[in-house]
Amino acid sequence: EVARHMDPQPGTGDLESLAAGNNLFAFDCFHAIRSGEGNVFFSPISISFAFAVAYAGANGNTEAEIASTMHFTLTGEQLHTAFNKLDLVLTSKTENPPENAGDDLILHIANSTWGQKDYYFVPEFLDILALHYGAAMNVVDFISDPGACRLLINEWVSDQTEDRIN
Repeated sequence: EVARHMDPQPGTGDLESLAAGNNLFAFDCFHAIRSGEGNVFFSPISISFAFAVAYAGANGNTEAEIASTMHFTLTGEQLHTAFNKLDLVLTSKTENPPENAGDDLILHIANSTWGQKDYYFVPEFLDILALHYGAAMNVVDFISDPGACRLLINEWVSDQTEDRIN
């Protein structure tokens, strides 16, 4: 029931701090996954968005380890506001592409969470998902029907990526 905040106002330097942390994570991740020969393609910003969502629901050691691994220097509302602004700025490039981008620029960032039915999710966590990430908790029954859940999630991913990821 909470609408996404479409005009987030991060604090001075917050976007720069977020970008610096994302860059550090990207280099860490590249060094961890690279192999001998050939190219490596991955989306560190997608991983960062996913962990920002997980961070919103974490506390204690888990929260600290996510922040450390992802190089999140902002906390709580600052972090989520900055991610929201970054998402909106990046996706607006599709509607208003830079002059040298050509006509084929399409960037769509999709966030989704999937949780076990009958499990209690803290309302404040769900509000952060909606307010800053435009995401809702999709409730499914992983326990009784994991195969159907897999198909449903795969279908969602396929729809969001225009059948590029099945």
